[in-house]
Amino acid sequence: MRHFPIFRAKRYLSFIANIEDMDIEAEVVEMKQMLVDISRKIDDVLDESMTATLMKLSEESISELYEDEPDLYSVADLKVRYK
Repeated sequence: MRHFPIFRAKRYLSFIANIEDMDIEAEVVEMKQMLVDISRKIDDVLDESMTATLMKLSEESISELYEDEPDLYSVADLKVRYK
């Protein structure tokens, strides 16, 4: 059985611990980037939803203004006749 001197064993264990720490640090950095990406996607979805909601609200409020207005053109006026 081969025995390592104490200082070599400590250096080896320190090296292994550093490798594990580097892996953990890399994973944490990757997780942070994933969270940033997810946050951006959520913001995009919320922005689109807000835009659609505001467009629908403005459509409904404008329709009330024009509801009682007379039509300027009839359907017959809008038909195009080709020869």
